[in-house]
Amino acid sequence: MQASKSVTAKLLATENITVMQDKVRTAMFDVKNRVLTLPLWADVETYTEDHLIGHEVGHALYTPLEGWHDAVCDRGQNFKSFLNVVEDARIEKLIQRKYPGLRPLFIKSYRKLLADGFFGGTVDSINEMGLIDRINTYFKCGMSAGVQFAADEQQWIPRIEKLETWDEVVTLTEELYAFCKQQMEEQQKAEEEAQKHADPDDLDGEDDEDDSDNFGFEDDEDEEEFDMESSAADTDGDGEGEAEGDATASGDVEEGDEEEIDADGNPAQTEEGGISADFDENEPAAQTDDSLRQSIDSMVDDGARKVTNYTIRTPKYADHIVSYKTILAEVRGENPIDSTRLEDEYYMASWREVQDRHMPAMNAIGKYLYSEWQKVNKKAVNHMVKEFEMKKQASEFARASTAKTGVIDTLKMNNYKLTDDIFKKVTVLPEGKNHAFVMFLDMSGSMSQHMYETVEQTLLLAQFCRQIGVPFRVYGFSDRYASGTWGHATDFALHEYHVAEGMALLELFTNEMSKSEMTLMAERMLFHYARINRDYDRWAQCNYNTGHSIATTQTYNSCFDLGGTPLDSAITLGIPLVNDFRASTRADIVNVVFLTDGASHEMEVNGAGFRNNNYGVYSHVTITSPWSNKNYKSRNIGARATTQTELLLEMMKDETGATMLGYFICKQSKSAFMGAHSHQSGIFTNWDTTNELWKQARTDGFLPAKAVGYDEFYIVGDKSLKIEESKMKGVNGEITKAKLRTAFKKAQVGGRKSRKMLNDIVARVA
Repeated sequence: MQASKSVTAKLLATENITVMQDKVRTAMFDVKNRVLTLPLWADVETYTEDHLIGHEVGHALYTPLEGWHDAVCDRGQNFKSFLNVVEDARIEKLIQRKYPGLRPLFIKSYRKLLADGFFGGTVDSINEMGLIDRINTYFKCGMSAGVQFAADEQQWIPRIEKLETWDEVVTLTEELYAFCKQQMEEQQKAEEEAQKHADPDDLDGEDDEDDSDNFGFEDDEDEEEFDMESSAADTDGDGEGEAEGDATASGDVEEGDEEEIDADGNPAQTEEGGISADFDENEPAAQTDDSLRQSIDSMVDDGARKVTNYTIRTPKYADHIVSYKTILAEVRGENPIDSTRLEDEYYMASWREVQDRHMPAMNAIGKYLYSEWQKVNKKAVNHMVKEFEMKKQASEFARASTAKTGVIDTLKMNNYKLTDDIFKKVTVLPEGKNHAFVMFLDMSGSMSQHMYETVEQTLLLAQFCRQIGVPFRVYGFSDRYASGTWGHATDFALHEYHVAEGMALLELFTNEMSKSEMTLMAERMLFHYARINRDYDRWAQCNYNTGHSIATTQTYNSCFDLGGTPLDSAITLGIPLVNDFRASTRADIVNVVFLTDGASHEMEVNGAGFRNNNYGVYSHVTITSPWSNKNYKSRNIGARATTQTELLLEMMKDETGATMLGYFICKQSKSAFMGAHSHQSGIFTNWDTTNELWKQARTDGFLPAKAVGYDEFYIVGDKSLKIEESKMKGVNGEITKAKLRTAFKKAQVGGRKSRKMLNDIVARVA
């Protein structure tokens, strides 16, 4: 059930129903938990799958438990087949009324099933069947399917069309069943009467013909005389045995007639087909209903290796957020790293040493690194702000329209004989949409080699948003900050995902921070990641300009430590967070940005992990959203299957309506770029295409990819993240216009490449 094709989400958007697929033979509905379980259908058209889902959802919404097809009926299976047909007509009318777009899907699908023999025959053969089978075909395939009714049968069509409640269905079914039973009895009586008055020659014509040959009679008169003599002989004494023989022959004919009656709707089981054995052959039954259900059951994918349906415990994101005030308190040294070790004398001694010896060095190095960053980027950010304002004004001008006010312009009055344009005009400027940004920064160990440059990009985005007055939040997702408080819930259900207690969203930057608070946060982050990055040229410059060594300066800011990659947990927490942020800022458009370099660790789950189940064409995995009850199924894209992270990203986009932007940071090498591109897009490229993509990546410093869950996704080389001042390098030799033009072009291109993310943001919000 593909999320992009299925209409399940449309059907259940306003209903508290969960839909999932599993290895079952028929659809099942849990009334208490409101869970609709559907079979896994194999090799069916998309519209047929949508029709089957829509049909079962119709039952889930409108049919009581005793009305389901697999429910036991005390009136017997024959009556239940009638009940199924009438109830199908009612619920399909109601679900199509609620969602009119389903009607053409139902008709198209049922017509295809009819043509494929799913109803047990063609329209011509169905027209020879009982009334209930023709009613079933008529309401499923439409009036243009060619189903025919007798004059006394047409009364049932409008009555079924008017059904609204389950009680009405039961009442009408009882009347319809009695009518069809009477039809069946009358047909049987008519056949018996016809058989009773039939000419014995017609009953035993073949035998008479054989006798004629054996006895040598040459004309009809002789045959008639022989028959009369035989009849007389029977009367004299031997007729009893002959009567038994006639009865036997008559019985053979009746048995043959019963077989023909079966084709007309009377139940009888044969080796070649027909309705199920638990039907009473002496009562009317809906043969097409039974045939259709058996045929649909045959579409179930019995080859599915494993099916796992996951749910997500609704997270309380506020319990996982570490506010910027808490982080800054640690940065300032106001609180010890671990408040649980205040009685530990050795620990407290080390804490005081950090405060006394290393904090001055951290402050000095941080201030130097931030000032250097400002020298390179302050002008660039200001330029981007001006560019943004110009694009914004240009966009407003393009949307501007001129309208007449209805007030006469006195200056144009003298032209009233020449033109009727004498009214004042006003220019209407429609307001633009309000934007907001939520950024998620990967704080995993694999980011260590390019974390410094990533923080520089983050600072660019934060400074730009601050200067143009756009609400923003920057969260670092980490599993290290609260590592001492890791815990595992014990009350979650099987296959229920939940965010671990040790997961933290560190609030690094926000539009609510003061300028001094943003500066302090930036200084300490740059120091921390310069120490990890091990850029020895940068270390030497810091030592020369500050007199402090990064290598020997200890840091106590554990909040910036790198650990695992809890991206999935960040996405799950981010869904309600983004929705609340949108509401609080009244933003029309929320842009969600992920800065990361790889795949996520899985969330905590009771049962087998997701990645053990999602690979292979015979595996089926779904994750159900706790907010809308929509489920997301793993599927093959290109050369691989979707991952849990991709399904959660799709969920986030659907639940928040945000614009999803992703930046995947990798090494500036051909193998790294192509590996990342293949994984994100699910496409393995050939040699020529790979060379073209690598050429593009070297030129631009990044490579776009079609990643699941994102509106735009870029693979960015770590070297292109290094921010350099856009200065023209010296031109050796004679200065010519060509050399100046080339130098200027290189300077401009270099600036754009190193600020890829900022350029994207400017283009998006302007």
